[in-house]
Amino acid sequence: MPEKSRVRGAVLDNLRAGQPVLSLGVRSARTADIARFARSAGYRVIWVDLEHSSMSIDCAAQILASAFDLGLEGWVRVPEKDYGVIGRLLDGGATGIIMPRVETAEEAARVVTAARFPPRGQRSQIARLPQFCFERLPAAELMESADRLTSVHILLETATGIANADAIAAVDGVDILHVGLNDLSGKYLAVYIPDQIFTQQLLRDNDRISVVKLSRKYISCEIHLLILSQSPREKIFLFSAL
Repeated sequence: MPEKSRVRGAVLDNLRAGQPVLSLGVRSARTADIARFARSAGYRVIWVDLEHSSMSIDCAAQILASAFDLGLEGWVRVPEKDYGVIGRLLDGGATGIIMPRVETAEEAARVVTAARFPPRGQRSQIARLPQFCFERLPAAELMESADRLTSVHILLETATGIANADAIAAVDGVDILHVGLNDLSGKYLAVYIPDQIFTQQLLRDNDRISVVKLSRKYISCEIHLLILSQSPREKIFLFSAL
């Protein structure tokens, strides 16, 4: 197994141990220098936002591949329901796929299908990958190692997604669930507006998430604080400014 396939496991092990992991969101940068800045500043993860930017796939891949070469995780949030771009980004150097606005287990399963090689998915075969310095590996070893590197992230941003969190978390091949509080708050027509009723409803939704039987899945909530807390069920909740 290539040595670099242990990078992803180290980040997830840190989360499991309750240790903070800093991630840097990239939307406006257009060169791989942002990965070097991130490493110097102590970040462990770079995530490129293709949902809310005009960045090209080529530019994103250059940043993500450089991040991986520097020992960072390289995650990317793809446009909503754009399954076709997933394989191209993974082939270009990404190690994690974040799919926004997932509402059902069936939708989550489509993400897994696009991101993982057989037998768990249908990612198209490729002979060489930048994550392994384009070394020619036996097909079975390449697929196994690439799958081990790849993390699949599901972003819950609607009441329907929250309601189906149990089923989504149970999908084989899904690693991390994120809760997008910005979009979720739009349901209550109170984005960025202090309101006791609105706040109480969001807290109830988060309580709903906190009791999900995650089965080794992680929860990340998008808010404007950086807090690491442990749930009563000993599952990890990472609150981050994504």
